[in-house]
Amino acid sequence: MNYQLDGVPQNILNEQALLGAIFLDNARLFDVTEVLSEEDFEEPGHREIFRLMRDLIENNRLVTPLTLMHDMAQDRDIGGVRASVYLQRLSDQGLPRAAVVEVARGLNDLSRKRQIIAVADEIKRQTLGAPASLPAEEVRSRLDEFLLHVNQGPVKQFVRFNDRRCPDATITYSAPNIE
Repeated sequence: MNYQLDGVPQNILNEQALLGAIFLDNARLFDVTEVLSEEDFEEPGHREIFRLMRDLIENNRLVTPLTLMHDMAQDRDIGGVRASVYLQRLSDQGLPRAAVVEVARGLNDLSRKRQIIAVADEIKRQTLGAPASLPAEEVRSRLDEFLLHVNQGPVKQFVRFNDRRCPDATITYSAPNIE
């Protein structure tokens, strides 16, 4: 089940379970890295934990709550508790190996939905701010092009469109820096 907080698609419980699974078996990280990146986590603390896990495992180091605490701020708050307590709780969770990739795909899907929402909000903001001299069909055409880029994968940079008929008019559509 996916949950929404303030309309934002997320599943914090699955994020926790996936991180717990990596604590239980570090090799599970390799099962998910093709479909999941740190930006796919909604919880900022989970992004940091996943990044640290990946960095440690890529350097052939064991990932445990203790090894992660070495690289995290000791007074860091995650989920309303100190990082050391939170990491220990995560290590008590986990997923069956067969479920890890499916959960990772689900988290990636939720991340893409958050990206689409952010892009839609930005498109609305930019469209409302478009110069009156820019024809609606031109705005729509540029939005179609922009959405094509979004559908092909995460948009990481600003995309600028200059109107040939209105050289002074620049509409900038931007997407969040989500991978």
